[in-house]
Amino acid sequence: MVCGGAERTDLGFSLLEILIVVAIIAGLMAALIPRAFRPDNGFKKVSHHLMVLVRDIRNQARIKNRTYRLVFQMEGDKHGYWVESAPGQVAPKTVLTMQEEARLPDEEKPREVFDKDPKYTKKEFEMPKGLYFALVETPALGEGVSQGFAYVYFSPEGLVEPAAIQFTDRKNLNSTLIINPLTGHSDLVDKAVRLNDIKSD
Repeated sequence: MVCGGAERTDLGFSLLEILIVVAIIAGLMAALIPRAFRPDNGFKKVSHHLMVLVRDIRNQARIKNRTYRLVFQMEGDKHGYWVESAPGQVAPKTVLTMQEEARLPDEEKPREVFDKDPKYTKKEFEMPKGLYFALVETPALGEGVSQGFAYVYFSPEGLVEPAAIQFTDRKNLNSTLIINPLTGHSDLVDKAVRLNDIKSD
């Protein structure tokens, strides 16, 4: 028995309610699907991997009394990175040193003391398609390197070269991974940053 009005007996949804739900779902899909395919998904994966890698390399350098270095390759569309190590203390190569060595005949070039480290480099880490290193900057690299090879060194004392590693998709994405020399901790900044900018902050 129902008093004071008509009872609604159907358990379905009205056409208006269905249209509202469909509109909400369409709005969510429009917002989420493009984000899922943006190149910065690859950027987040790479930046997180580098942050973990930097901490681990710093610890290994202290434990094994070796100098490690992160090698960045920036040649055309082929961008990637890997880890090398050498026994004892090895000074970072400057841009000037690398330029001078490049001009020498092969038989006069100094012997390379670094080898790819098997713990980290079973294969080289390739950047996802559409993602590149824009610039790698350390004190030894002066104004930084944007083509060829760049290095970030880790000493047996547990110190890391201060470094600013810029990422780009050559369109809209510009971010920088900043490495703290004392702790090996890395911070990610959503813009292109130079080492001088960090020192003046």
